[in-house]
Amino acid sequence: MLEALGLRAIEIPSRPDTGMSLEALQLALTQWPVKAILTVANFSNPMGSLIPDEAKQTLVKLANRFDVPIIEDDIYGDLYFGEHRPVPIKAYDTQGRVLSCGSVSKTLDPQFRTSWVLPGRYQEALVHRKFIHTVANPTLPQLVLAEILNTGLYDRHLRMARETYRQRALELRDLLTRHFPAGTRVSQPQGGLVSWIELPEGINTTQLYHTAHNEGILFAPGEIFSASGQYRHSMRLSFAQGWSKERIQQLTRLGEIIKAHL
Repeated sequence: MLEALGLRAIEIPSRPDTGMSLEALQLALTQWPVKAILTVANFSNPMGSLIPDEAKQTLVKLANRFDVPIIEDDIYGDLYFGEHRPVPIKAYDTQGRVLSCGSVSKTLDPQFRTSWVLPGRYQEALVHRKFIHTVANPTLPQLVLAEILNTGLYDRHLRMARETYRQRALELRDLLTRHFPAGTRVSQPQGGLVSWIELPEGINTTQLYHTAHNEGILFAPGEIFSASGQYRHSMRLSFAQGWSKERIQQLTRLGEIIKAHL
């Protein structure tokens, strides 16, 4: 999509716990004619990181200073494991510079194909572009979703989903501790659906993927999340699905394959 628009992506370094480096972002804003900042502040894919509130405020200040919009994808924000939902970046937006996007595709069902945006100062331009590209959304999925939201079913579903995913994340961490080699580092997401795993140096997860795929084992090698070929000894694992006997066996086997590569 970026290539079709004649744009290039500048990759900003990130941490699995606190998200993108604001120091690196400021350097990029200084050196390049940046058109927009795209971020998933709450439980990003693939690292599951959560940008702290203070950093969110600093991010908005940087956008204001350099006159750059922030496109915030808050698609995972409702899947928090703690007591309170993390606030979106939009909460600190005083100049209408944040386009905050949401959806139920990760929390309820991707087949709804229903999402929303708070576009701030960019509303007129956004509505114009949307009209050009899609004219209108299908009405029926929106009416069904509205009924689910109005009756409280969505809130009840989220309470169950959050606890389910929290337990699955803990189970994944336990399985990795038992079956993956020493030196493996695992992120500790506070919400969302994914964990980020760094394997010992010398393991190329892209090569590992092809070996595992031949045995019917799937994961996301870290290199596909980089435009510059980074994260070659990392991988993303999802805990969206339950830990069935078959999945546990596959994860155990993946650990054996990794140890064999070492």
